[in-house]
Amino acid sequence: MEKTLTIIVPSYNSEAFLKKCLESFLVAEDIRGGLEVIIVNDGSMDGTQEVAEGYCNKYPDTFRVIRKENGGHGSAINTGAAAAAGKYLKIIDADDWVNPKELEKYLEFLANAESDVVFNHYVTYNIATGEQKKYTVEVPAGETVYTLDTLMQDWSKIEWGTTFHGIAYKTSFYQACGYQLTEKVFYEDQEYATMPCCRAQSIQIADCELYVYRIGDVTQSVSAENQVKRLGHFEQVISNMLAKKPEGLSTGGELYWEKKVSMCITSYYEIALLKNKNYRAGRKRAAGFNRKIKELQPEVYQRLRKKYLVFWVLNQFHVEAEQYEKWWSEIKRRWT
Repeated sequence: MEKTLTIIVPSYNSEAFLKKCLESFLVAEDIRGGLEVIIVNDGSMDGTQEVAEGYCNKYPDTFRVIRKENGGHGSAINTGAAAAAGKYLKIIDADDWVNPKELEKYLEFLANAESDVVFNHYVTYNIATGEQKKYTVEVPAGETVYTLDTLMQDWSKIEWGTTFHGIAYKTSFYQACGYQLTEKVFYEDQEYATMPCCRAQSIQIADCELYVYRIGDVTQSVSAENQVKRLGHFEQVISNMLAKKPEGLSTGGELYWEKKVSMCITSYYEIALLKNKNYRAGRKRAAGFNRKIKELQPEVYQRLRKKYLVFWVLNQFHVEAEQYEKWWSEIKRRWT
């Protein structure tokens, strides 16, 4: 049976989480025929391989595992994407999972879709509090085929679909783009959601709250401490996105690339200048990276210059990221 969807599960020392993730893919057997799950064991040193093989042995038509040397999250995605046989491909991290009922709807939707890109809604689940929060794409879902020229007219309505958790690619489109994610770093998920998508000629919206993104773990890369520790990773990913900007983009594709890259750089400023408790070192590092941004993409540098200055001033007064985010949330609330 031809596969409608390949789900790639990058896995590194994921034994503690992997079973919950893989169990969520066990939808009704007649529907599961259209699903391929590739578990990419990225050099794990725990029982990840054994857990993966257990599902492969029990459900050989659905699961397969690729074992490779450790190369990082991006390397695992590159490997899985090259091996994908489904019409579409999507990434689900090993410590996250999907809503099985929504997956059934999603597979049915993809069977009839032909667009380069499909956006979906997703949910965060805070393991510390049990709180769930929905992130929704707010343009009509279904058969309507959009272009980036149309969708970029109102970013706030599509923002959550453009994230790592909200995006899937037609496999032939993704493979033809030929973009290799940066390996042995964190934050390459920003490349995944940006660099192929800015080339998309057609996009559809699946009305599915598919992805459940686990948050609230201090060991995650999104924790403030780890963000500061891995600033070099972020610099490398942003530099690659700036240096490898595709040529000949549509107007909407150009705007999409600019928006996503600008958001990454703004996040970088916040980490370097507000989350880094060594404020002087943060200023020095951000200034150095800002010079590189100017060298690689002068227009992006000019567009973000005022934002950089705002963060620089806040840094001088030792304003912490939490206070900045409260202020910014209040400003946005009053604007809307």
